Amino acid sequence: MSASPNPRPNRPLNLRPAWLNSPSASEQSGGSPACVGVAAPNGASLLLISVLFKFFHDLGGAIYDPMILARTNGSATVLASTASAAGIGGVTGAILLSAWGGPKRRVTGMLAGFIGAGVSKTVFGLGRSPAVWLPAQVCSSLNFPLLGSSRAAAQGI
Repeated sequence: MSASPNPRPNRPLNLRPAWLNSPSASEQSGGSPACVGVAAPNGASLLLISVLFKFFHDLGGAIYDPMILARTNGSATVLASTASAAGIGGVTGAILLSAWGGPKRRVTGMLAGFIGAGVSKTVFGLGRSPAVWLPAQVCSSLNFPLLGSSRAAAQGI
């Protein structure tokens, strides 16, 4: 009695979804593999993140001047200093971004800009003195060139 050949070879059972087994676009083009299981945000989620960021940023911007003036007994010097700190941070961020060139993945640059500016503005809002406001303004404004250039590149503008 001869044994019939086994139609199924002995190989491990693959329980992973097919989309995790297929090569990504960067792997197909010869690039490095993408993060497995981590999807890049799509256009709708980037739009939602942008709208939420702008809403809360502009909401904070509406109370920016009154907050500083109320906490400093109407000191226009402190208000001007915080505005100057924002300008210095923005120019410094633009110079650093020009020298660096920005991240290769523009979506990463957008998200890093949102997070950096959001954390800095939160620190600014929680602060009660110019010793907190000035560095927070510089740090916040450092992120806006990265955010703006990455957003423009990601949207193809």
